[in-house]
Amino acid sequence: MNFNQKGADFEREQTRKISLWLSDGKDQDLLWRSSQSGGRVTAGKVKGAQYGDLWYQKYTKESERFLTTFCTELKFYKGIDILKAWLNDKDDFNQWWLKCVKESRLNNVHPLLIVKTNRQPVIMCFESYLVHNILKDFKRIRVMRCDYDITLIKQDDLFTNHTWENFLKQLE
Repeated sequence: MNFNQKGADFEREQTRKISLWLSDGKDQDLLWRSSQSGGRVTAGKVKGAQYGDLWYQKYTKESERFLTTFCTELKFYKGIDILKAWLNDKDDFNQWWLKCVKESRLNNVHPLLIVKTNRQPVIMCFESYLVHNILKDFKRIRVMRCDYDITLIKQDDLFTNHTWENFLKQLE
């Protein structure tokens, strides 16, 4: 299986997993891949329309709140080296994060980068200030540079330790 196929499979898996988290396990179809996974919006051509890699499959208060809180980018990659990313502005991880930040700022939401590598857990990347209230609950990595300060958390840890509603309360 090539990486494009793995990436598409990963995006579909994430739509179901996040939908289940948002609905407290009741509905796996709240979100789906956005058209072209953000194609024209990602290129900076459109503001306020679909943005990021996830969009509504079903319009509910949970899906609406998620999509008005986050611009989500999903990336499946063979490997990610955080130290290399920290040292190299041109590293893929940096480029993904900065693209997500740019798109989120255009749409007045927070960036959320979700990454998966071969044989590793899914990692959710948040702006550190946003998740500071929940950090005591997790093993995590905090990556600080002059242009960003992000916290990386294992998705399964977040979804196991916090419901969507609880997570939202902690963000306020």
